[in-house]
Amino acid sequence: LSLKEVRKEMDAIDASRIGMVSKCAECGLCVGACPTKNIILNDHRPTLGPKCIKCFICVEICPNGALGILRK
Repeated sequence: LSLKEVRKEMDAIDASRIGMVSKCAECGLCVGACPTKNIILNDHRPTLGPKCIKCFICVEICPNGALGILRK
């Protein structure tokens, strides 16, 4: 896949599909990295608000791979 094709696929993903795929270490890196300040740690896990721009920085920065794209 080309970068253009990957970006198109990422743009088509509903932001509500970003979620927990493994255990969160509560490091807060995703909270600090989010450019829209759309993530809070709530009940020992990151919670995304309505301002997600689908940059996926939270998914990429997580050292445990706790955040990911949930399959339908």
